[in-house]
Amino acid sequence: MDATDGDNRLAKLLENVTEGQWSPLEEIDWDQELILPNWISPKLYTAAVSQLYYGEIATIWACQRLLGELTGSRVRQFLHAQIMDEERHADTYLMYLRRL
Repeated sequence: MDATDGDNRLAKLLENVTEGQWSPLEEIDWDQELILPNWISPKLYTAAVSQLYYGEIATIWACQRLLGELTGSRVRQFLHAQIMDEERHADTYLMYLRRL
């Protein structure tokens, strides 16, 4: 893969990120009754969801760290888009955890 191929792939990723935007407040019915899996305790289930939340937070921190180390406008644009995506994921997990 040459530099042009890599640049085109990054452009396609940016396009997908932009087109794939969604809002947890609009796309999720937060009034719906929670049904937890019956094969796992509620405490363990909540702990597992919490790990997903903290994974999103860690990804945000990693992307922010990369922003400080990488140059190139398209790479930085992708990292900013990724941070926004991860923040939305983290917010969604946090809203879900508060319901649990």
